[in-house]
Amino acid sequence: MKEGAAEAEPKTEGAEGKVRRKKKTTKENYMQIYTFSPFGYEGSVITVEVDLRRGIPAVDMVGLADGSVREARETVREAFKSSGLDFPPERVLVSLSPADIKKEGNSFSAAVAAAIRSADLKSASEDKVMVLGDLSLSGEVGPVRGVSAACQAALAAGITKVIVPKQCLEEALGVPGIEALSVSSLAEINEALEGRALFLKKGAEEKSEAKAVEFNEELLKAAESVDLSGQYKAARALEIAAAGKHSVLLTGAPGYGKTLLTQSLLPALTPKLTKEEAQSVTRVHSLAGLSRPGDGLIRDAPFRFPHQTASIEGMCGGGPSCRPGEISLAHNGTLFLDEAAEFRSSVLQMLRVPLETGRITLARAGRVTVYPAKFQLAMAANPCPCGCLGTHGKTCLDSARSIELYWKKFSAPLLDRVAVKAFVEKDFSDERKITVQEMKERVAKAIEIQRERGSYNNDLSPEDVAKLCRLDAESQKLFDDAVRKNDLSPRMAAYAKKVALTIANMDGRTEIRAKDMKESLSYTVPIDPMELAMEKDFAVQAPPEPEAPAPEAEAKAPASPRAKEEVFADFAERVKEKLGAADQKALDALLSAAKEALEAFPEEEKSAIGELLSKRGAKDGASLAKVLEKGTETKDKKRSREEGGRSF
Repeated sequence: MKEGAAEAEPKTEGAEGKVRRKKKTTKENYMQIYTFSPFGYEGSVITVEVDLRRGIPAVDMVGLADGSVREARETVREAFKSSGLDFPPERVLVSLSPADIKKEGNSFSAAVAAAIRSADLKSASEDKVMVLGDLSLSGEVGPVRGVSAACQAALAAGITKVIVPKQCLEEALGVPGIEALSVSSLAEINEALEGRALFLKKGAEEKSEAKAVEFNEELLKAAESVDLSGQYKAARALEIAAAGKHSVLLTGAPGYGKTLLTQSLLPALTPKLTKEEAQSVTRVHSLAGLSRPGDGLIRDAPFRFPHQTASIEGMCGGGPSCRPGEISLAHNGTLFLDEAAEFRSSVLQMLRVPLETGRITLARAGRVTVYPAKFQLAMAANPCPCGCLGTHGKTCLDSARSIELYWKKFSAPLLDRVAVKAFVEKDFSDERKITVQEMKERVAKAIEIQRERGSYNNDLSPEDVAKLCRLDAESQKLFDDAVRKNDLSPRMAAYAKKVALTIANMDGRTEIRAKDMKESLSYTVPIDPMELAMEKDFAVQAPPEPEAPAPEAEAKAPASPRAKEEVFADFAERVKEKLGAADQKALDALLSAAKEALEAFPEEEKSAIGELLSKRGAKDGASLAKVLEKGTETKDKKRSREEGGRSF
């Protein structure tokens, strides 16, 4: 028994031991040590308590610790020895509370060592200190993930002092109000416990943020090297999307610049994050273990580019400790899905709720966490399976059914949540010029107006839309006509107003004019692939429907020969434009088969012609002619069977 026990009132030897143990474990006798257990976005602040008692020297640990945490007992003992510190000769009991939360991770060893040393020193300090770090056998303290989250959780719990590894100091100081001490070894932790270390407090001393909208100059410089000739509409669509944080879909033939434009322009035109936005982004990336040593607040907006094979768990998050997924890593930034139609349909549909709510709820092992997921969705996709639909100089060989199935992967509800849509093709006849510097200036004007207001245009509530998106008579007429003509949903109609407001903000205005609404409708009206093909003159258009016959003669009246000849002549002219005179033999075979098809099916001219142009595998005129000739032979066999009285 130590001499300190003699000051107690005279009691039995057993009673004296009881008093000694009670005094030893009183929290006011030594510094209170805490650490952090990462789980999901919130995590848990863990209290580390130590009791030194008589018994065989050993380290006991209670509080639902997993294997990696329990193994810290031997690591701590050896680290004491390597650092020249005496390990307590008593039996050591380490308690990790709350007891019902599973303790896992590599950030407990440094906290356990600090708590044991504090109890052995009998420090009179009443400070609350959170200790983070991965302690090695040599006594060195290594970095851990989730430092930003731990500091924010510590502040919420009333803890202002944090001891962190040297590599994580900037990340900790990025949280306003935190006093941080960087250490590289257990010996430096010991100096802090003895009161010989100075905690830094940088976050609370930072001045208020300037109102100027900042951009990443390196990304802007790289974007300036991209050739935007003939790409005005696509570049303008990305500019509007960046200015209002709107979701965007670019569709067009392969090789026309969908991916290049999105990867270069969108990150460059997205302004740097405010300090408030950067806090949550830094926390998510820290929990995911993506923060690099020396990184502070992440001020550049994230730009995530997942592969088409990504699973639902990879996109929304999951795993034993509920790690963040791609949509959370893209929080306050952009999630870019290149070749979006190649993603699993379930993955695409999973995006619908986070796009509306800005968060994702995950439940694992009886615990629930909510990650922020306010991201800007950018998608690039071909207009059809072969990619040629609607493109000048290219012939689409896909059937109408295959095109319909292709677009069903997106589903109408998901496309309804995309505000800006544009068809990408190089139109060198469009003499309108657009530069990255001009786009940057317009985006800066719009972002400044929105930040002063307190919300981005894409996030406006219905009440805000009614208040901020007031239309004059001309704009209202354009809007009403578009809603009726295109049967726009209420959500898409609201997007039309939001995009119009963004276009006005890009000019430094807050009122919507007719030209703003007209341009907005050119981007927000849904893309109809089949209508696009008809408008672009790349599919055979049906002739004008004749007047409806009398009801009694409707079933018997065949199509007139003149109508068939007109349809065939129109068809022949279009095919000549596609194949050219260089392949005349194949063209003759094609026209012959087409004429026979029209004679066989006079009541369905449009359907027959569509099938002829939609044969899969016909990559040129010669192969298409072979397919058609084979179809003619099949028709001849059908006629023979019918003449012989057999059914087909």
